[in-house]
Amino acid sequence: MIIMGRLFACGSITALASLLLGPAMYVGKRADDHKQAAAATQTVSNLKGISLAMHAYHDKYNHLPPAYVLGADGKPAHSWRVLLLPFLDSDYEALLKQYDFKEPWNGPNNRKLADKMPSQYRVASHRNAGNKFFTSYVVLVGPKTAFPGHKTVKLNDITEGLGNTILVAEAEGLNIHWMEPRDWDVGAFPIKISTVTKPGFSTHNRGRGPCIALADAIIRCLDINTPVDQLVGMSTIAGGEKVNLKLVEAK
Repeated sequence: MIIMGRLFACGSITALASLLLGPAMYVGKRADDHKQAAAATQTVSNLKGISLAMHAYHDKYNHLPPAYVLGADGKPAHSWRVLLLPFLDSDYEALLKQYDFKEPWNGPNNRKLADKMPSQYRVASHRNAGNKFFTSYVVLVGPKTAFPGHKTVKLNDITEGLGNTILVAEAEGLNIHWMEPRDWDVGAFPIKISTVTKPGFSTHNRGRGPCIALADAIIRCLDINTPVDQLVGMSTIAGGEKVNLKLVEAK
């Protein structure tokens, strides 16, 4: 009887705990789901803003921004993310005026601007997932991509179709400072979908796969099982690969 009483007491406590914690756990999950959904919405909005800014840059200069600008020493010194500032929002024109192109991105003057990262370059709810100055979005750098280093590409150069070519990608595992003239070097890191701990298409959002902005400014979110050959085909501007968006997009 004593044993049965203890079992009953334990069962009662467990049941009571379930009653008390169950709603809280449900509310917590619902709040987390809401946060993930909000982050997904913001990522799509950010990529849309970046891709439209690139088109505005193209309208003014007749080419996309280079992945980076070389310094006097012939090394990458300034990022496309800095060049794009006034095209993201007129408020960032003043920020660009504070940036000194005579020194590298991390020079004594420019490093003072680190905390002024435009909201379009990172999802607000992800700022605790890594360095708060790291960007969530990169371009693919390589001789066959839309961003061949310090050289530039025109939209007309993209003969595989703007809607089949990657302009900007969500990639967390590269840990790149928003002003740093470094992106996804496709020669150094293979094209793939990965976790946020490794270079690749990746996202902190557990509710979906990473997203990309195509050269036509349309945003697509990737299926985590997207065939690598499809991603490789979308990384080039004139490789002749066939792309099937049905194999690429999240279900």
